[in-house]
Amino acid sequence: ATLDACEGNKDQAAKILVNAFGLDVVVPDTPTFPDISPEAWFYSHVETLAHYGVLQGKADGRYHSRDTLNRAEVAKMLVKLIELRD
Repeated sequence: ATLDACEGNKDQAAKILVNAFGLDVVVPDTPTFPDISPEAWFYSHVETLAHYGVLQGKADGRYHSRDTLNRAEVAKMLVKLIELRD
């Protein structure tokens, strides 16, 4: 996955990163973020990244899936994912 592939849509980026790094998918009984339904197609990917500490919600505790990612945010996520491998 390149930065350009992940930049923009948070939900798609979560899926790309989980798959690219081969993370074991985590699906908690209770959602980490109150604004994401367990029925959302990206739920397991976002929860997986949250479980591994790769992403956090905003100050209000929500994920805000309609927000976009910039390159700096993607780079930060990639660094955390690389650190998981070490």
